[in-house]
Amino acid sequence: MGVMKCPSCRSTLTVRESIGTESLVCPGCEAWVGIASAAPRLIAGTRPRAARTPSTTPLALGAKGVLRGKTLEVTGILQRAEGSYTWFECAVADEKGDITWLWVDRGHFSWSVCEGKQCVRTVPGGEFQYGNETLKLFGIGKARQVWASGSFPFELDPSERSRIEDYIAPPFTASREGGVWWVFEYIPVEEIEDAFGVSCPEPVGIGMNQPSTYRRQRMAIGQVTVLALVALMLIHLFVGGDARQAPLLDSNVELRRPSGDPPQSLPGFALHKAWTAIEVDIRAPVSNAWADLNLAFVHAETGKSYWTSQGVEYYSGQDTDGGWTEGSPDRSVLIRSLPAGTYSVLASGGTGGWAGGTTPQYAQLQVYEKPAPATNLLLAFGIVLGLAGIFVWTGYRFEARRWEYSDYGPRE
Repeated sequence: MGVMKCPSCRSTLTVRESIGTESLVCPGCEAWVGIASAAPRLIAGTRPRAARTPSTTPLALGAKGVLRGKTLEVTGILQRAEGSYTWFECAVADEKGDITWLWVDRGHFSWSVCEGKQCVRTVPGGEFQYGNETLKLFGIGKARQVWASGSFPFELDPSERSRIEDYIAPPFTASREGGVWWVFEYIPVEEIEDAFGVSCPEPVGIGMNQPSTYRRQRMAIGQVTVLALVALMLIHLFVGGDARQAPLLDSNVELRRPSGDPPQSLPGFALHKAWTAIEVDIRAPVSNAWADLNLAFVHAETGKSYWTSQGVEYYSGQDTDGGWTEGSPDRSVLIRSLPAGTYSVLASGGTGGWAGGTTPQYAQLQVYEKPAPATNLLLAFGIVLGLAGIFVWTGYRFEARRWEYSDYGPRE
C-alpha cells in the first residue's frame, strides 16, 4: 500500500496498489482524488458532495464475505443516476486483488459474470444473445456519477454522461457502455445476507433481471394441465360413459290404491359402479288430469333410502284464442350419485282430474342407468383450466410489474 496526501484537506490517503487503484475518495473531506499520475490530483470538490451522501448503502465499505466460493471485500461503492433514478455499483476485490462488481438496483443484487466486447454476440435479425439466451431491450439512458466512497480501478468523473443500454434475459442483464458489455447475473438478497453476514432492506418491486418462477414452471404446468384434461376425458368415457341401454326397471305403479295401503313393492335392480346416476321415466295417459308418484330406492346392504317425488300432468281446452295445451303425459328426472349395491323399490301414487278429465289407473315407471352427465366433465375441465388460468395470470402480473420500470413495455 502507498500513502499520499489529499490535495484538498491534506488528510492521509491510503492507496491499495494491489487492486490497481486509479482514484479514491478522501475519507476526511469526501473529495474525489485521482492518483494515476505521480502526484494526487483533485477531481471533484468536497463539501457540496457530502450533502448528496445516501442515507444507506447496499453494503458497508470494507465489508468482507464469501460469495459463490470467493472471499471478497468491498473496496469501493459508486452511486450512479439517470434523472432521479439511482443505483449502486460496488467494487469487490478477491484475495488476489482482482476486482469484480455487484450491481444493486432498488435492493436487487446482481453479480458481474462477464466483461468485454465479445461477451454478447449479434445474431441474424439484429438481436443480441448471451449464451443461449436472447436479450430484450429494457432501457436506454445516460448515467452520471453522483456519489462515491472507497477506491476504484478507474478514474472517477463527475462530468460523466455515459450512454448505457440495458438488455435482459432473466437472470441476466447485459449492459453496453462505451462499446463494452457488462453481463450481470441476479443473486437473491438472502444469498448476499448469508455471504456478508448483514441484513439488507427488502428489495422494491420486481428486479430488472429477477428470475420468474412462473416462467420456469410454465412448461410443467402446461404439461400437467394437458394430462389432467386427458385423464378426465378418459375417466368420463371409460367409467362414466358405459351405461346400459336396457331399463333396470320397467313396471306399472297403481295410482288408485286405497288410502292407508302400504307402498307397492316393485322389482329391484343392482348398480355396479361406485357411484351411478339413474334416469327415472314416468308415463301416464292423463288428459286434463295429473298423476304423482312417490318413489323410494332402498339400498339392501345399508338400508338407506333415496326418495324422489315426481308427477305428470296434461291439460287442454279452447278459449277465445283457439285451442291450448299445457304439460305432458311423460316426464324424466335424473338422480345422481347412487352408491353401488342392490336396491328394492317402493312406490305409491295418486291421480286426479279437472273439468271431467281422464284419470289413469296406472303409471308406467322405467329406470335407466345413465352415464355421468357431460356437465360433470365440463365442471372438472373448468376447475383445471381455472387453476391453470390463475397461474398464467399471476405469471403475467409478475412480468408486467418487471416492465413497469421500462419504457419498452411488457413482453415475452
